[in-house]
Amino acid sequence: MLTKELYRPQHFLAIIGIMFGGYIAIEEWFFHSSFKANDGLVWTLPLVSYIFLALMSTGASILLAVGKIWSIPSLEINSKSLLCIAIGLLLGAFASLSTEMGSPLNIYWIILNPNVRSPIWWMGTLYSIELTLLFVKFIEELLNRKFINGKVLSSLTLVVAIAAALVLGAVFGTVIGRVGYAGLDASIFTLICALASGIALSSIIIGRSFYKFISPALLVVTSVLFVFLLAKYIYQSRSTVDYLIITVSIYTLAALLVSFALSYKSPLISSLLLIFSVMHSEYLFVVNGQLHTLGPKETWLGTLQIYSPNISEVAVLVFGISVAWLTYSITKSMLDNDMGNN
Repeated sequence: MLTKELYRPQHFLAIIGIMFGGYIAIEEWFFHSSFKANDGLVWTLPLVSYIFLALMSTGASILLAVGKIWSIPSLEINSKSLLCIAIGLLLGAFASLSTEMGSPLNIYWIILNPNVRSPIWWMGTLYSIELTLLFVKFIEELLNRKFINGKVLSSLTLVVAIAAALVLGAVFGTVIGRVGYAGLDASIFTLICALASGIALSSIIIGRSFYKFISPALLVVTSVLFVFLLAKYIYQSRSTVDYLIITVSIYTLAALLVSFALSYKSPLISSLLLIFSVMHSEYLFVVNGQLHTLGPKETWLGTLQIYSPNISEVAVLVFGISVAWLTYSITKSMLDNDMGNN
């Protein structure tokens, strides 16, 4: 039964995480801000939490869609798990983003006043469309009925998911005045991160048999991410561009190498290391790209800022992960119970 599922220890911890993060969300919305953002450093861990979860959801959505479009047995067999993973992660991402918006009114304002020239608006719109498509698939599975042709729905999901990941990168790649962000490579980075983290988490949740099938793809994506970050590290370390800060850590590169080396002996540790590496690289990309204060604001903020998350910002990450896990558990239990009844 669904009610019994919620009494498992991990679900109890998720509920505590939601309460902890929910308290911070209410504080942010209605009372005062506790985040360490300022006029020069506007994007901090709460936004990184959204990016991390949203891109990981994109990776799971791509696996789900590819399995249906090309009739790949191992993906189709695990389609319900992939569907619930994608939905859970995306809802967790939106939960994190909602706290970063500062007020519920700001959310309504964005919806009612669309700015089609803004990559941020397109990012939110595309991920909302992706979530809608995933929910259509979920309702079809729950009711055992088809409202849209399966390959058509999967094709739409694949196109929207990839577009959302690319546009998320464009939010940074087209920003004015931040040399560490500018360029097409920001979108390439977000798409690679989506594939790497989404495949890694799916292999952890679904299990060892799925990992054996997906491991070749995971190794390829890990290799691509490593080469991409290594090239970026070399470029940035040798660059003479003003206000360019290195956004790649040698520790991230080392963790990727260890993840690759452990891929056959310790799949769980390998996948966890990969997920951590992806989040760390996203964190450094977002935060370090803002550390140079520009314009007159450097008078009171200093030329170079130092940032570390506070407890409220960590709570948002916990909040998003908790919402994602509890949503996955509930939706997966609903589909499993429906299979049992049929």
